[in-house]
Amino acid sequence: MKKVISFMIVIVLVSAICIGSAIYAAAVPGDMNGDDEVNNKDVVTLFRYVSAGITAEDESMYDINGDNEVNNKDVVALFRAVSSDVTLTETEEDTEGVPSEEVTEPEESEDLTETDESTEEISEESSEEETEENSEGVDGEFEIIPDDTAELSIPRVFGDHMVIQRDQVITVWGTSNMEGAKIRGFFMGDEARGTVRDGKWEIAFAPKSATAIPQKLTVEDNCGNKIEIQDILVGDVWVMGGQSNAKATVSMLKLNFPVDKSVPMRVFMQDETDVWNNREAAKQPCEDVINPSRKWRTGSKSAAYSFSALGWFIGYRLAQETGVPQGVVCMAAGAASIAELMPIELVNQFGYTKGIYVGPAEHYNGLMHPFLKMKFKAMVFFQGEAEGGTNSVPTSYNYARDLEALIAEYRNRWGFDFPVYNVQISNYTGEECETYWTHVGEVRAQQYDAYKVMTGTRLTPSFDLGSKSTDPDGAHSPYKKELADRIVDLALADLYGTGSADDALAPEPEQITVVSTTDTEKVIEIKFANAGEGLVSLSGTSEASGFVCGKAVHPYSSTCQNVSGEIISADTVRVTVPADAVYIGYACMQLTATSDDVLIPQLYNSHDLPPLAFYLQFEEQ
Repeated sequence: MKKVISFMIVIVLVSAICIGSAIYAAAVPGDMNGDDEVNNKDVVTLFRYVSAGITAEDESMYDINGDNEVNNKDVVALFRAVSSDVTLTETEEDTEGVPSEEVTEPEESEDLTETDESTEEISEESSEEETEENSEGVDGEFEIIPDDTAELSIPRVFGDHMVIQRDQVITVWGTSNMEGAKIRGFFMGDEARGTVRDGKWEIAFAPKSATAIPQKLTVEDNCGNKIEIQDILVGDVWVMGGQSNAKATVSMLKLNFPVDKSVPMRVFMQDETDVWNNREAAKQPCEDVINPSRKWRTGSKSAAYSFSALGWFIGYRLAQETGVPQGVVCMAAGAASIAELMPIELVNQFGYTKGIYVGPAEHYNGLMHPFLKMKFKAMVFFQGEAEGGTNSVPTSYNYARDLEALIAEYRNRWGFDFPVYNVQISNYTGEECETYWTHVGEVRAQQYDAYKVMTGTRLTPSFDLGSKSTDPDGAHSPYKKELADRIVDLALADLYGTGSADDALAPEPEQITVVSTTDTEKVIEIKFANAGEGLVSLSGTSEASGFVCGKAVHPYSSTCQNVSGEIISADTVRVTVPADAVYIGYACMQLTATSDDVLIPQLYNSHDLPPLAFYLQFEEQ
């Protein structure tokens, strides 16, 4: 068997080298993007063309392997040709890695039982045999000359038990002290090549389909060093960003949680203490995980216990219901202000000079920057409490601007437009919370303002899932599973084709109309989108409290007052406000529950979802 596999490998490698030579000689074949160079940018261009399912009038330039068909086999053939040791250009720009900014997320393929042509999958046994045989000795192009002084390293982003994002070009990177050393890697039957430049190396593998069968990644240099990473799954990776309610662990909240080792889930935990204990390192963007003790962990009970509760419930349910392996990386930091989560360039643009416990950009530098070359499925972002305090810096006034800019900058730095599931912050109880968080309603309103102008973003309400007076922690709600279910319902509809987004979206104002005006009052009708089969009130009547009105831009100003609405149809509420009011809002007061835990905003749709909090200016018709 091994001889047959070895013979096939020789044929593939020779073919790849011949194709690579043809590309180099002809200059035009393989040049997918028309820049007169053939490199990994062309691989990405061809991958996009194939994934889009379009057909050109003349497809000969795309038929890399000459089989008169254009499909993912041509992507693999071009990738192997580029990754072989054939010199394509003499410019420094043509590195072996695929620049992350050139990669976009292809359409999903959820059937894991079908063969994916883009990976030319082989059995686990033959994959490991290929890797072992190809990595030994000399193959004619990669001569290993042992050097005891050579050092080869890979960042802790990679590790045993990790999850690699499916259907995306897989970038692997690291450092070496041997300038010009050759690097090669093996993963799921593919080989990738690179060269050490300025002490760094980078290689890239073609996209892979999801698999719960453990895989092995091998990286070696031609100086005799080898790194092996075991028990890798390929699936979907989720990133948890924000502050303490995104990071709050299962143990901290004393929650019951599901654990079944057959559910393919892995986690990577980080939090604010990693930065607090390494302040000097966090003053600059970190190239590796700032806390060397952090690592990928399997979905065990002990791993869940010390992991983000919100992240655990999201990943576990997605893995359970889709069968696709899920990896969740926590990048959230307790008490973090939005300035601490910004890259320094954005901090400087907005003129921020201080954080809360660490300096601006330090949480970004330590917890997020090391992962910039890692592709993932989506980000969950839960932050804003830090700006909701009475004297917080940054303040709540500019939160919409800051949030919009932050997400845009994250997408720019990661190099693709990943989906973002943002959480509208909760209600907070307890004397300390009520004294300090006086502007949380403003933050909710600003989160809605940002949501309306951002693309690829969902907003999930949580004001009704805040801590109750009987809960031990007024600032960190224990109702994380209920919140996770709201996010997962959206994600299943958006990203996995399961269920309907119409059933998972919270109501939001679609149209605000002034229907009558007198010297003393105005009557306003608010039509809601996503009402389901009809709006209902927790009061059991048509009356729905939770609205505010005012004539100032901020919902906590002295001009604001509570007003009650009346449900007049399945999707419309009528509210009477003073004649001088020009703003109408919902659930944007400081407290959304009274001391006896009676919810003030009473409106829900037929899918048990409350409206998104908002504070909007209206105009008379």
